[in-house]
Amino acid sequence: MTLDTEQITQEDGQIHAYGDGSYSGRTKKIGSGVIIATQNTNAPIEISFSIHANDADPNQNRKLKDIYNSANFKHASRVYYAEYMAAIIALEALPEGSRVLYHTDENSVYNTILRLTNSTKETISENRGNHQKVERILIDRLSKAVERHLSVDVIMATDKPDRAEKMGQNLKTTHYMTLAHNKACKSSGSLNAKPTQPFQQHSWPPRVR
Repeated sequence: MTLDTEQITQEDGQIHAYGDGSYSGRTKKIGSGVIIATQNTNAPIEISFSIHANDADPNQNRKLKDIYNSANFKHASRVYYAEYMAAIIALEALPEGSRVLYHTDENSVYNTILRLTNSTKETISENRGNHQKVERILIDRLSKAVERHLSVDVIMATDKPDRAEKMGQNLKTTHYMTLAHNKACKSSGSLNAKPTQPFQQHSWPPRVR
């Protein structure tokens, strides 16, 4: 996919990406959804990732695949995998050398990107548990994706209107996070998609969060 930098760069000089992850126990599929804002508010670019849980191995490593599918790698960990993959596919798809503002509702992804982009290049500790072995591979790939860009900023966001109001999040961000949530649900086969409608430009405050 080739993206037009001019088309997707916002007024603040950054490219705004919104990501979410999903896992469906019904289909056993992991799904990630990414929304890239464009100059046309109602025509964002959508990117998705989908993989069956039995094949979920970012490096095609048999040992890691066996770990991933072990009994103690639970539903929450698969959603966690999907959240990381949303950030990865967003940063890998955007033109190299971009200034990116990535929106996520996953604390671990948020904190990892902060650590990868801070001036001290804080080392991310490597643990020995099964969950952490999978995390290490995802962080390595995310690190390479971050390094492609001139800058990557990250903020916490949500698709939940009540939480968004408490956070002071504008309606545009909530709308795009909902689209990312629905894209992830569609990719995983989850039935938890939320209703949406065309976004009204005048319905959100003219400020960027």
